[in-house]
Amino acid sequence: MIRNSSPATHVAAILIALVILSIAAGADTRADLLQINTAFHEALREANASALALVLDNRFTWTNADGVVEKKVDLLEHIRLRELRYAELRTDQETVNEYGKAAVVTGHSSLRYPDGTKSFDLRYTLTLVKVGQHWKVAAYQTTVIIPGAGQALQVRLGYPPTPSSSSLTPTISAFLIPKMLPVCQLSTKS
Repeated sequence: MIRNSSPATHVAAILIALVILSIAAGADTRADLLQINTAFHEALREANASALALVLDNRFTWTNADGVVEKKVDLLEHIRLRELRYAELRTDQETVNEYGKAAVVTGHSSLRYPDGTKSFDLRYTLTLVKVGQHWKVAAYQTTVIIPGAGQALQVRLGYPPTPSSSSLTPTISAFLIPKMLPVCQLSTKS
């Protein structure tokens, strides 16, 4: 019985209840974030400006795969003018990370424009912020996945693979970092 138990037992019971409530709240938050992610992508696919307006924060920005930055008003205008349409837009591989009143959803999407016969793949990052009691999409960034991106650099450039380099995948950083080190070392000297 709780009436006859020690204060330590009361504290333990309260802590257990708090842990259970926080786990339940965390599960609800993750579900809420995934629901906003789905609503955002469905509204894009359906070219539904009204639905997008509901989930976008007023300071929303989209940095697209070409590096062009659009604001909320720009995106909604493109949709209303039928300048942005998708014949297909699917998402998967979502991961969700919450940071208090901010959250990040990353994932993969496949899309095709109405005039395109071939679909292409993107990686995306969706940044959400909590405004009052509701999550809003604050930023969206998309990057095109280049076919063969996992291959060695010389293969991507059109050269045949060599036996010694077939297991290596050099990156731009392998070429830039050694050249940058002397600059970094100079700038850290006092």
